[in-house]
Amino acid sequence: MDTVTPTQFLPDSPAARITVAEGLHRLSGRPDDGSANPFTDTTALSAAWLYNRGVVSGFGDGTFRPAETVTREQIAVFIYNYIAALGMDVSDNNGMNVYKFSDYEDISDWAFTAVRYCVENGILNGNTNGTFNPKGNVTRAELAVILNNLSQI
Repeated sequence: MDTVTPTQFLPDSPAARITVAEGLHRLSGRPDDGSANPFTDTTALSAAWLYNRGVVSGFGDGTFRPAETVTREQIAVFIYNYIAALGMDVSDNNGMNVYKFSDYEDISDWAFTAVRYCVENGILNGNTNGTFNPKGNVTRAELAVILNNLSQI
C-alpha cells in the first residue's frame, strides 16, 4: 500500500475503493493485459483489470467512484469475487463463525455469503467488542491486515 503523503500512512483513515483495487491488483503481480477501462472517472489499470474479471463493478452512471470509502461488507464481496476470479474454490462458506458476531443480522443479504467465506477463512475478523460492523468503513490499517491475510491463502 502507498502512503497518503510522503511521510504518513494514516492507518485510521477510511480506505477508498481505489486503494482496495490497487491492493488487490498488486497482490496479483500488477498484470497488464490491456483490459478495457469502462469507467469515466478513473484511468487506473487496477480498476479496469478487476472490473474485467468480475471482481468489482461500477455504478449505473459509468463511474467507479475511486475516492468513495469501502464498508466491511463491501470489501468482503471484493475479496470473495477476487478469489473466485483467480479460480480458487469459494464454495466452503457454510461455517458458523459469522454467527458469533452480535450484529450478524446487520450483514446485508447481498454480502452475507462473502462475509461468511472471509470470516471462515481468516481473511476478515470481527472487532474486540464481539461485532462485525458490516456497515462500518474499512480503515487503511484494516486493509493492510486483510491484504496480508489474503496473501497467505
